[in-house]
Formats: sequence, structure tokens, C-alpha cells
Amino acid sequence: MLIAIAVVVLCACVGCAIWLFDSRSNPAADADKSAAPRAGTIAWTAQARTKPSKGANTALGTWFTDSLVVKAEPDMLTAYDIKSGEKKWSFILSGTLCAASREADGNRVVIATLFGQVCTDVTAVDLRTGERSWEQSIATEEKAGPALTPAKWRKAPLAIAVHGGYAYLSWATGEESRSLVDGKRVSQQKRKACEMVNAAGGPELISTAYCGSTSTIRSLDPRDLRKPKWSSTMAKGTFASSIISTRPAVVMTSRDTGGAAAFSVFDSATGHRGADIAANDFWQLGSCFLTATGCTGALVEGDILYVGGKGMGMAYSLTDGKSRWTYKSDTNRTTFPVAVAGDRGKVAFYTVPSSERPGRLSYVSVKTGSAVRTITHADATRAREATAQTHGGTVLRIAGDRLLVVDANDIPTEATDTILAIAG
Repeated sequence: MLIAIAVVVLCACVGCAIWLFDSRSNPAADADKSAAPRAGTIAWTAQARTKPSKGANTALGTWFTDSLVVKAEPDMLTAYDIKSGEKKWSFILSGTLCAASREADGNRVVIATLFGQVCTDVTAVDLRTGERSWEQSIATEEKAGPALTPAKWRKAPLAIAVHGGYAYLSWATGEESRSLVDGKRVSQQKRKACEMVNAAGGPELISTAYCGSTSTIRSLDPRDLRKPKWSSTMAKGTFASSIISTRPAVVMTSRDTGGAAAFSVFDSATGHRGADIAANDFWQLGSCFLTATGCTGALVEGDILYVGGKGMGMAYSLTDGKSRWTYKSDTNRTTFPVAVAGDRGKVAFYTVPSSERPGRLSYVSVKTGSAVRTITHADATRAREATAQTHGGTVLRIAGDRLLVVDANDIPTEATDTILAIAG
């Protein structure tokens, strides 16, 4: 029952208006490379570099360093310079990509590829150089088939997170942690099969598991998974469908009987459940069921939760769950919050384009919700946006004066634009 509902909700998320772009031409490549692109124009694009195998087009994984954006494809990782779009490094994976950490730790990420039909081969990658630090298998070749059968994993795909120098891996019947330095196993334990698992790292390591109609949220020490820092069990029939933040711990919750999503806040030190933010019919949430992308449409910065909506963006206090302000945008267009690197005083909201209107990026005061600066995209940019298709797996990020719109879900064809960089 849960999986059917998750699929329905995910399909609804896919209908959210997040946009990819036609990439048959690149104005930035034809222009004078010495001239900085005007705000609102296309700075550069990146297309898929390989043709996906039939039925194997998952491309979860988008990461950032100070100067690079690294994009996963089904069988390749490639790093691009954020300013220019120049390719800095690339390598072909040993197998088809099946899982990835959504965050980096010390500029290192962990990905997993298929061994046969099982997601078991794990690799650590340095984002700055593309160097693969180590490659390990969760199970030996002899045991991979019987121990990690697709039947056991089908309902709970492998979840990966990195935190504090360790990689954490969770699946339907167990979990383990490994050193990010050499890949050696540090801690492991088995459990009864769970229907849904998730994990996120960064400041803290948070893991969720939905087992037999009960959802448990834990803060873990990767050095000893048997002794969680804290554990919290949600009401029967409620499950944590996405981890929005790990410090503080903020999770999106859903009911296995359907209905709109809500958000719950947990104290990072004790696990004490604090504010609950009730569902709002105006919310528009994107790829919230894609574990390697977090949740397009929901963003935590400091003590505020920002949520995207139809015609507006909203801010909520994580202390008491109350609305702080509403940023009003175009009535019939969806607006999404976007992380802004290095500027705590503002949050950006991206308003998706329509066939009549171009996309728009507004920098909004975190105190008042008033727009401080708005960039309306140029005609040439709008032309590309107007031919786009809606999509539910997109990462939005502002870095290096670029709005980066990244396809973080799948790569349907070799001609697919995986990254669109718009000058800010």
C-alpha cells in the first residue's frame, strides 16, 4: 500500500513545474568568451555525454565545490567549472549508477553502481580531481546474489550519506559505515526488512526507516551504529518521506493513507520533537522522494524553513512552526526557494517560466520577505525555457553568480541538457 501511495505522490511531484531546457545551441559558446554574460542570459549549458542504456537512465547525484559543479550520469561523472562551463574532469563508471550521497564531506562523495541487478559496488570520489579514493563491495561476489537479492531491496533502495569522515549505507535488511579514507568497514548491523529507508549527512547523520507501519528517525554515530545518539518513533501510519535538514533535523512527513505532506522538527542534540508545520494547499514540492537530491521546494537555512508554492514562497519558524512571511510572486506560476552560497541575509526564489513569461530570480530579505533584487530572464533565455518540459527531479543552486538548474533525476536521451547555467 505504501509504495503505491509513494508512486502517486511522486507522480504528483513530477507534475510540479520545474524546467529543463532545449540544448541544441549554446549562445554562450558562440559569444565572445572574454565578455561576461548579462544577468538573466544563458552563461553555458552541459549536455549528457553518453547515451543511456535502455532502462538504465537514473542520474542521481549533483555536488558542488567552491568552483565546480559535478554531475552524475547513468554511467559517468563529470565536473564543470561553475563560471565558464569548461569540463575539468570526467570518468566512466564501472557499472550503472544506482545510488549516491546527496552531500559531500571534505569534498568527497560516495556513489554505488550495480553488480548484476544489485546495488552493491561502492566508490568514494574526490570532487576536486575526480580521483577514486577506494572501491568496495557491500557483499562479496560469492554472496552478492543470495545476500542482496533484488527482492529484498526492491522496496528499499540503497541509501548513502557521508558525515564526519565516514560513509553510511542503509538498505532494507541492514546498515553499515565505512571510513572515507580507505573504505574499511567500521560498524554494521542487520535488521528485519524495512519497506523504506533514507539517510542524509552533513552536520549530522540522520537515518530514517519505515518498517511494518512504524517510522523511526535516528541520529547516528557512524563509529558505532548500535548506539544512536537519539531515536524517535513517529505515530503509526506516518512515515518520514524526505530529510530536509540534519541540523536541525527537519523531515517531511506523509501518511500511508495519503494526504498532503507536513514537516516535523527535532532537536539535533536530544531528538526531542519540536515544532510541526502543518500542510498547506499552496505548497509545491518537487523531487521530495528522490533520496540523492533532498527536496526541491523545501529549504532550511538557519532557523527558517522556506517552502515553494503556487504564486508565492513561504517562510516558517523552526522554533514554533508559525509562518514568518509570504513572498508573493506571479499568481499562476510556481516559485521555489534556492540556496544562496555565502549570503545569509537573503534567500533566492526562482519563479518558473510559462509560455508567456520568462523565468525570474528574486533575492528576498530573510527578515521581511521583501524582494531586494529581481532578475528577469532575457528573451533568448525565455525562448529556451518556453520549449521546456516539466520535470520533478531538479536541483536549483546559486553559486559563482550563476543560477544552476540541474537535471538530478534521469537522462532520457543523449541530447538532454543536464545543466543550464544562467548569469546572475
